Amino acid sequence: MITPANLQPKLKNVFTEPQAAVLSEVIHESYSNLVQTSDFNELKELVRQVVVAQVETGQQIKELTAAQNRTEERLEELAVAQKEMVVAQQETQHSLQALSRQVGGLSDRFGAGVEEAALGIVYFVLTTDLGWKVDVLDSGWHQWEDVEEEVDLYGQIFDPERPNTKVWLIGEAKFNLTTRDVERFAAKIDRIRPYAEGVIFPVVFSYRLRPEVLSAIKNAGLHYIGSNGRMN
Repeated sequence: MITPANLQPKLKNVFTEPQAAVLSEVIHESYSNLVQTSDFNELKELVRQVVVAQVETGQQIKELTAAQNRTEERLEELAVAQKEMVVAQQETQHSLQALSRQVGGLSDRFGAGVEEAALGIVYFVLTTDLGWKVDVLDSGWHQWEDVEEEVDLYGQIFDPERPNTKVWLIGEAKFNLTTRDVERFAAKIDRIRPYAEGVIFPVVFSYRLRPEVLSAIKNAGLHYIGSNGRMN
């Protein structure tokens, strides 16, 4: 290590003692102010690390920016898909509404067809098999005092064996009659009966009938006429 003490003897060989003393101090101070090689190497390493970190940070910023751009693109795609889904849902709802109207119309026409068939077949059975006289049968809403009900078959019939008795035909027409249908119709007859002027002849008409339904019809005191023109 360079110090004034080990510099001054060497300088005395060339300079006077006062000059050697001054020069040794100047050289020592200058040396002390110089950056040591190890310190310089450390500084270079720090600079290198800062540069590397800056480069890595720049790369990370680029990657983050790219990821953000991809996220924004996906959000835009999601927004477009959501709009398309809303449009498709609205179109589906319109289609379902149209289908519902078509099915409802078909159901009404089919129900009307069953009622029209029932009117003709029931009229034929009562007049031919039973020998009764039947006024025009119709369907729709009818009112008995405060009771108003919708019936599929309605009309007055005349039984020769009961010439002084008013007999009213009230009927229900279904393509496929169920036990539940029988129960509802029997309850309807019970509501009408107290207000009907005369006797009610309740009839159910159906194209298809399970055995247990026929039993329910008989137990309820109703009459069954099938599409084959036979009465049970």
